[in-house]
Amino acid sequence: MVTRHDVIQSSEAATLSGKIGLILGGLPEDKDTLPAVLFIILYVALFIPVIWRISKHTLTFGQVWKPLLVIMLRVTTFAFRIKLSDDQDWNQNIFVTQLILLRLGPIILTSALICLLRDAVIPYLPTVDAPNFTVKFLLKYFVALLNMATYFAFGLTIAIAFDVKAAINGNPEARVKMHISKQISIWMLVGIDACIYILVITPMVRLYQGMYIQRLVISRKKEESKFLAIASVCTFLLVVSAFKALQLAAHGRFNSRYALVVNKKILFYCVCCAGEYIACMLLATLPWARMVPPPEILEAFCRVYSSNDGGNGGNGNGFTGPNATITQTAVIPWPQPPPPGVQTDGTGIPAPGTNSGHAGS
Repeated sequence: MVTRHDVIQSSEAATLSGKIGLILGGLPEDKDTLPAVLFIILYVALFIPVIWRISKHTLTFGQVWKPLLVIMLRVTTFAFRIKLSDDQDWNQNIFVTQLILLRLGPIILTSALICLLRDAVIPYLPTVDAPNFTVKFLLKYFVALLNMATYFAFGLTIAIAFDVKAAINGNPEARVKMHISKQISIWMLVGIDACIYILVITPMVRLYQGMYIQRLVISRKKEESKFLAIASVCTFLLVVSAFKALQLAAHGRFNSRYALVVNKKILFYCVCCAGEYIACMLLATLPWARMVPPPEILEAFCRVYSSNDGGNGGNGNGFTGPNATITQTAVIPWPQPPPPGVQTDGTGIPAPGTNSGHAGS
């Protein structure tokens, strides 16, 4: 039986860091058990607000399935770290798996955030009557491009697992390939998170300029809260990605003292793990279905309220004028029930041809 103590004391384990670089989270030890148990409890506790949000229709499964996947991955990851911290049980496959899972979490959360952002910017897309190629590219095609980049980073991280195993077994080519793959995936995430801020600022500018589809905007305050929530999640994900980038840069470029400081376990748990947990918590517990209704709901409102374009200071093409104000009655916030006496199609959306009670009708 090969124990963790034997692995750490062996000449091969002594050069493990030299083979695969600075290890994210370091080698699991006895002192890793307590924080691992704490994070397992915290992640499991997130199931309670998620179930409550879904039951209250303030969160859809389509919006939360990726954060739920991260929750399950993190419970598995920290369970593996507890298992590896046991002196009597060391498994190389489990060690590599938990390393890869640690890198997959932020990628999945970033993809979930981009999907929310894709739906959040729908009211700010240019129309045929008010075209704007630059804004359309940023809010539609560039968002899709960023989402594809997260899928590429996900696949690249999975491929790293094979290089890590080969590098541990002494393959120098696999070590170089693994280091390059890490650099690409980490800096790609940093770049994606930075671009998200641009994609948050753009619709905010259009909101204050009055260039939005009026019937899809509830109120300025709610729109500001929506984009503030998205920016907050992005900030925590950026902190996690930046921490990993600094750790990667510490290998082979800075002195050993700097490398040891960056690789301290307290920073790993307080910055990397805590930052990812907060981002996951925000994605899994905020009422995103109210702040960012799914596209099918927005399309239903477009069909029902298409005759109301130009109301409340609008200019007839779905955009408000420069001096227009946003009212709480611009749309009926989904999934709240319609006003008394209004017939619906069974989804809470006023049926076409009925009196919706919409302002300006």
